[in-house]
Amino acid sequence: MSDQSFQEFARPPETSQRLSATLAVENRAEKGEDSFWTEGSNFAVFDGMGGMSGGKEAASRANLVFSRKLKGFSSNSNEFEARRTLEEAFIEAGRGVRNGVPESGTTAVAALFVEGGKKVVIGNIGDSRVYLYRDGRLEQITKDHNPLNEMVDAGKITPSEAKAVDQAKNESELKNLRPEVGLFYKHRNKLVRYLGSDEEELPDIFVLALKPGDRIIGVTDGVSDNLTDEEIKEALFGNSKQVAKRLVEKALERAQSRHFRAKKDDITVVATEVTGYRAEPALKPEEKSREKPSIASSQLFSELLEALKGRTIMGSHNFTYKTEDLVNRIKGYLSGELDKNYITNGERLRDKVVELRARAVKRGGNPTLENAQNLLELEYAILRRSSFETGGRELRPEEVLDTIYGIMVSEKGKATEDLPIEVQDKFRQLRNKTS
Repeated sequence: MSDQSFQEFARPPETSQRLSATLAVENRAEKGEDSFWTEGSNFAVFDGMGGMSGGKEAASRANLVFSRKLKGFSSNSNEFEARRTLEEAFIEAGRGVRNGVPESGTTAVAALFVEGGKKVVIGNIGDSRVYLYRDGRLEQITKDHNPLNEMVDAGKITPSEAKAVDQAKNESELKNLRPEVGLFYKHRNKLVRYLGSDEEELPDIFVLALKPGDRIIGVTDGVSDNLTDEEIKEALFGNSKQVAKRLVEKALERAQSRHFRAKKDDITVVATEVTGYRAEPALKPEEKSREKPSIASSQLFSELLEALKGRTIMGSHNFTYKTEDLVNRIKGYLSGELDKNYITNGERLRDKVVELRARAVKRGGNPTLENAQNLLELEYAILRRSSFETGGRELRPEEVLDTIYGIMVSEKGKATEDLPIEVQDKFRQLRNKTS
């Protein structure tokens, strides 16, 4: 999905009303390795792998975790609460599959509708997909985690070449490509990321603003392998139930044919349609409530520091650390001046700081204010600074993160202009991209 497309889809609608949506799901089992969960407009889809009963068990275990973690998730929540909920579900499900069903794995894609149904937050690992259909245009929102896209990321093949491989309808279309590119067609179902792999995987996260008429379509590769995007698009008319049923039938018919793309597999479709606005007054700012993040649930440094506010944590020899001590030790570790074990003897906090640092520097090197590519990298760069100057006064890094957190949860009195000048534009840019 291009940056240009993402900005278009992420533009919020000009309204404070709530949106309503319908959902329908259809499934046909060939191997019994697909699984799904739905509640209201929210959904999750899984495609197990591993052969024999391993794939089925992996998908089932992941489904149980997601159904427990996502159950009752409110559409009044904001996108950051949805992201946190999804990441917790993906991490816990991955551990459950890895420890409970070795040598197997499963894809996962999930969608949570937030802010009165005006946005949807999507998380994915693997090659199960979510599409957005809007105004006659179909766009794949998620990214398949396969060798083909790895080569795109490495600059070895172009996005257009990868698209041509993915959408090929016959052998001759592949022969028109560079030989080394066409070979990837038979490897497009191999996964480099999935739940249950040796490494703990965080999902890709996407946030879309919605408007009436939009359709959010979730599918396993039993659909996307058998049908091209254009063939999927041709089936997107009628209500959600008709769309889901039609897509399954088209994919099943193709799977049983001798077509170049034919592949016998489980087939699952979840179809949602945003049907219109509901006349429901928006909450006043003072009526909004938010739950304070915990150490375990924090996915940003600002959330972690919020969780530490007013806390005392027990260290070795019954020594206690207060918030200021903990923050200084965290900053010392991030700056390379302290070993991780000096953060505290409390494993949860130490492990969380190590996890956030690892995620922030995963692209190599230490992110700076200038080159940060997501909010976590930006916050890492902020927390490693000694101080900031704004409005003639000096701010500590943790004060800057406190402002960032307040803005993200729409806390009254917190505005982007409260941030140091050197942080403002970068924060706006990265927040709009919902990194």
